[in-house]
Amino acid sequence: MDLSRGRVVVIVVVVGDANYGITVDELRGQQEMVIKPLPESLGALPGVGGATITGDGSVVLILHPASLDELAIDSRSACPTAS
Repeated sequence: MDLSRGRVVVIVVVVGDANYGITVDELRGQQEMVIKPLPESLGALPGVGGATITGDGSVVLILHPASLDELAIDSRSACPTAS
């Protein structure tokens, strides 16, 4: 994010009828990747659908939009807005 210049990069994710914006530090282009499930030893990570290893050896977590939607719904019901 470059808040000093008033710029924020937002990825818009559509899940069903809901639209969500996710702010990111930068976009690095587009790549084809093989997504592997996370090992059971890590347990279930809400919002994460798996992981991949990039060409330079970096591990990247892959977001799962439908479970992010569930997290957003859960957080709204846990913290109702004041009326």
